[in-house]
Amino acid sequence: MVLVVRKARFFRLIPFPTFTRHLSTYDGSLVQLADDIVTVYKDLNSKLEYSMPSHQLGKIKQKILCNSYALSPLKIKIMENGEQLSAFLKDYSPDYPNIMYGRFTRCEKSFAIIPYNKEDNLVLMGISVMLLRLSLGSSPLKAFWVEDMVEDFHEKLQQMKEVNRVFKYNIQHSLKTIPKSLIEEKIQSLVGDSSPILKLVSTFLRLKILDDDGNDCRGETHLTGIPVVGEITKVLFNIYLMDTIDKDFALIFPGIAFCRFLNEIFIMTKKKVLFDFKHAHKILGEHRLMGNLTSMGPEDEPLHCHFNKLLYLSSNGKINLCDPEDDS
Repeated sequence: MVLVVRKARFFRLIPFPTFTRHLSTYDGSLVQLADDIVTVYKDLNSKLEYSMPSHQLGKIKQKILCNSYALSPLKIKIMENGEQLSAFLKDYSPDYPNIMYGRFTRCEKSFAIIPYNKEDNLVLMGISVMLLRLSLGSSPLKAFWVEDMVEDFHEKLQQMKEVNRVFKYNIQHSLKTIPKSLIEEKIQSLVGDSSPILKLVSTFLRLKILDDDGNDCRGETHLTGIPVVGEITKVLFNIYLMDTIDKDFALIFPGIAFCRFLNEIFIMTKKKVLFDFKHAHKILGEHRLMGNLTSMGPEDEPLHCHFNKLLYLSSNGKINLCDPEDDS
């Protein structure tokens, strides 16, 4: 199974609206979540062909504030690659702009896991905004989406000098291997053990995944682990990696440059500096992660990098990124 992360059409969000009615009677985290949901709604409604009436948003907000919102089971859609996949993305993108899909390796088909309805999708996007902000410690109008960080990642890579070799781990298949309890531990450290936000995340991680006939497909190999749904998947994955791999690699390999964006880990070494990849494999295993390792030297074939970039290493040890679709 090959996971394809489709770049969503997100935009900088407008300032948070505020609730003025009896805020003191509501849990503070739920008030913040309701704010985030409204903000996401306004962004989608103004920038995309998003079709949810405002009274529907009001019902969602009230259920969130009263801690009575219940997520429905997820749905899986299977389609042929090519025209069927293109038609699916065209039909669903307006209401599910952060959609992700995977490709089966043994047949010419793809699958997508989506929330049961637009309401659930909006709530999950609101949770994503809230958790990403908490994990980064950023202000509300900065780095709202995981993709907002990719330019900084690219810039950091290109600032590397005197690089002799670049190693790359792709750990996307780790989404299937990380225990749900470990994800919950990381979220608990952000929101507290009695937080209703933690309850919503725990519920999401254990939702049934229903096919068109109503059968639960959760036990199938490609559907284990963190549900591959959209922004919420990326945020939960990133939070886990920030508190595991990011900390351990920086501590254990202090003389080696290290950059990560989501599932891609880049390690840069200089001359006479060796990268102990066996030790790195061990660290990944300790955190229930798995990945493929590739590497390149000066003027070797480039490595792929988020989003649709090629990474080159010049003879003088400088890293360059280019877009293969850019003719300039």
